[in-house]
Amino acid sequence: MHKQLLKRCLTYTAIVLLMAMLILSVVLWQMTGRLLNNRSEVSPTVAAFSNRVSSSVRIETLDCAPKTRCLLLTPIKGTVPHKRANLLRRQLPQFNVTPSAYGDIQGIVVLLHGKKSRKENSIYTGLRLTAAGLAVIIPDLPGHGENRLPYAGFGTLDGEADIAVQALDYSRRYLNQHEQLPKQLPAALWGYSMGGSYANYTLAKYPEYFKAVVIQSSFDCMQTILLDRIDFLPNSLQQPVVAYFRWLVKIRSGIDVRQMTPIHAARHMTLPVIQFHGKQDRTIPFTAGKTLYQAYPNTDKRFISIPDGGHNDSLTKKTPVYAPVIAFILQHLTE
Repeated sequence: MHKQLLKRCLTYTAIVLLMAMLILSVVLWQMTGRLLNNRSEVSPTVAAFSNRVSSSVRIETLDCAPKTRCLLLTPIKGTVPHKRANLLRRQLPQFNVTPSAYGDIQGIVVLLHGKKSRKENSIYTGLRLTAAGLAVIIPDLPGHGENRLPYAGFGTLDGEADIAVQALDYSRRYLNQHEQLPKQLPAALWGYSMGGSYANYTLAKYPEYFKAVVIQSSFDCMQTILLDRIDFLPNSLQQPVVAYFRWLVKIRSGIDVRQMTPIHAARHMTLPVIQFHGKQDRTIPFTAGKTLYQAYPNTDKRFISIPDGGHNDSLTKKTPVYAPVIAFILQHLTE
């Protein structure tokens, strides 16, 4: 009797464990998809905003790199800037920067979007940059938008660190041909979240292309982010679950998540950097951003903490961010 009961208990336990493993596998498999590939359509809200600002900002879709498309934003001379652009122009003198006449282009910013996003979603930031006399080139990153590469390696895969430089080279040629601007306009690189990882790998490989970098709500190491997502599990289970997740990513895409460590690239990045991060960020912990910042060796760096900022709204809180960040860019582009 006892043997039969024990056998039955062991059978039920095995079934429960098998079901739990199956559920975990399904959940983690879905997570690999969200990590590597997040294609989405242009939202009606973004499309409507693009139409509203198109009277003062030229927005062009261009084939800027071998496997992706970009948006190029440039201010239109002789037009009235959008009200948000005007606000930025009024704020810049508080940070010892006088904006040029609207429509005059002094440099280029390559803007790298975050995960679950696409180039069009960066138009809001691009508007402020054009208000300050900057052209903005925004490529779709791998696994997103109109980029034909299937997976995002966060800058670790062959060719990924080249995307921002290819976009910059293309925009320089285009502006020289169509706007008669200098062939070597000074440039800055702005990376948001996943785009911050791409930015760090790009700058480690091509530091000579840029004069300054902006890092928005980004991270030091993917392992840190994964562990933070499952911190509700017992400590003894966290490492095995992450290891299993890494294995699933590997068999699905060939990507080694352990290589997603932008902090290693950051240690070799000597450009001036300004970084900002929301303390209420639930996607990338504030501590992960601060650890990344501390790795930059250049003493010409600044960190802006947004007390009530989350992951997607740190630019819209009371703490001023646009003006000091864009002033930082302009000061270094004009040196």
